[in-house]
Amino acid sequence: MLPGGSAKGDAEFGLLSHQRRAFDRKLAVVDRHLAGRHFGRRRHARQHDFAVAVQRLGADRPTWTRAPEQGYGFADRDQKTPNGPQTRFLIGSNTKQFTAAAILLLQVQGKLKVTDLICTYIPQCPTAWGVITIKELLTHTSGIPDYLAQPDFVDYEGQPSTPLQIIAHFRDLPLDFAPGTTWAYSNSGYILLGYIIEQVSGMSYEAFLQKYIFTPLNLSDTGYDHNSNGVAIGYTNGYSATPAVPIDPSVPFAAGGLYSTVEDMNRWEQALTTDALLPAASRAEMFAPQYGTMAAGYGYGFVIGTDSGRPIIWHDGAISGFASIEARYPVDAVTVIILSNQYSAAVQTILEGISAKIFNAG
Repeated sequence: MLPGGSAKGDAEFGLLSHQRRAFDRKLAVVDRHLAGRHFGRRRHARQHDFAVAVQRLGADRPTWTRAPEQGYGFADRDQKTPNGPQTRFLIGSNTKQFTAAAILLLQVQGKLKVTDLICTYIPQCPTAWGVITIKELLTHTSGIPDYLAQPDFVDYEGQPSTPLQIIAHFRDLPLDFAPGTTWAYSNSGYILLGYIIEQVSGMSYEAFLQKYIFTPLNLSDTGYDHNSNGVAIGYTNGYSATPAVPIDPSVPFAAGGLYSTVEDMNRWEQALTTDALLPAASRAEMFAPQYGTMAAGYGYGFVIGTDSGRPIIWHDGAISGFASIEARYPVDAVTVIILSNQYSAAVQTILEGISAKIFNAG
């Protein structure tokens, strides 16, 4: 018996230690899988450049294991700079979960409600947007067309733009459907959310996230991209050392403009399972299927569904030269984060391989 302990406490400690050792063994299998013939450090290093973090939380919510936090391939293929836990990657649409959290923080602060009409915060708001709510932007049910899918996107993707300049490219387009009647992924909605954050807070989107999310959570390697933040070099595929042509970071804005590391994303995931950032009621709102069902739905910045029968909360991201996926298995308290500086990286396949090893499906 431990000093000052109890038989029940000792039994629980022994069970947790056993579970931790068992999970560590599974993580060792994961690392061998990633380092082996499928996504090897040697044989396929130039074809697969990414970093991975896997964590499991105990009942009292400290991190059990954060290994493997490892890199595979290179952050810079010419210089042979290896990827690692502190390598910064653009995370594309995984930015959306930070934007959603910022909206919920403003709701907690009493500065807005997700049921508010968006025209309350948008000057010269189009008539067609008059019935759209903030919630419908969060859940991709607004009917506003995706600005990335418009033919003129290629004309300005490399140009510095303000949020209002981006909004001008889609504000006069007809709605794809009546707001709230169906679902269609739209980056435009998250551009508008970023603009609303700025209007309500009186701060830039970047400054708000820095003050209320990144600094309090010690996310020191997460921020808004300015093409000068020490981010890994992004590549289009696995066969060329020629960097991908970047889009100007102001263009993805609150829909896809952030960078992070697997280490910071681990911290972020831990915060989302505690009251460190948002109260329980806000987190429940964020992770509930606001559209669809628990089997196939969308919350606020997260996809809700199942993976081989296991509940999963996840999102992926893709932006010029980069791909990412973040997945949490809430019942199993397991999170997997994969960030890649290769646009064609098979992050979904890598996730499937890791989850199979962890859950003994392969």
